[in-house]
Amino acid sequence: MFVSIKGRPITWLDAAVKRGDVASAISAAAEMTRGSLSLDYALAIVVLMADGDPDRYDRAVTRWLQRWEAERAPPRAAGDVARWKALLDELPALEAVAALAAVCDRLGLEHAGEAVVHLFPRVR
Repeated sequence: MFVSIKGRPITWLDAAVKRGDVASAISAAAEMTRGSLSLDYALAIVVLMADGDPDRYDRAVTRWLQRWEAERAPPRAAGDVARWKALLDELPALEAVAALAAVCDRLGLEHAGEAVVHLFPRVR
């Protein structure tokens, strides 16, 4: 599939997530202004990485959890971080995929939800 290089990095990232193309998603995210990658898109990239290199995936999970804790987690929400970690550690097990899709829907993490559905279409 040919993808034009026209547009902005967020457009490239969105298209890459919808295609399930982890390499293009990472490349597009790297082109974005520092601090402009949302937690939602960051989680989408983490989800896309689930079937790849385990060490790289573990590092991405750790970085995403640190961001979640700093930016979104309510005070004293260590349980939330632990639950996220448990879910992400279990990917791509079908039960974890279904649970992650439900959490993404509940929290409005649309792009991460798209990544889950793309990689694991049997969940929906």
